[in-house]
Amino acid sequence: MKPKIDIGRCKDLSRKRFGRLTVKKPLSKRDGKVFWLCRCRCGRLTVVNGANLTSGKTRSCGCLQIEVLDDIIQKTRKRQDRTDTQLRRLEQ
Repeated sequence: MKPKIDIGRCKDLSRKRFGRLTVKKPLSKRDGKVFWLCRCRCGRLTVVNGANLTSGKTRSCGCLQIEVLDDIIQKTRKRQDRTDTQLRRLEQ
């Protein structure tokens, strides 16, 4: 059995949610920073610095950024399609 990670004075974040991430357990401690094992809503496991969780800097495993970029691309395509349609009408 692995020894438990001593998180010292750091707040226990186990079972708390931050954005899409649910904190499972402390994984390691380096340079006074506690790194937590988290499960994202999409199902992936990821390791996150506790300070990034509590500050809101990290809210997902990366899937949120991909979804936001996909939305931007779709909106841009729709706008381009409307512009193309308007140009064709003007050319007729």
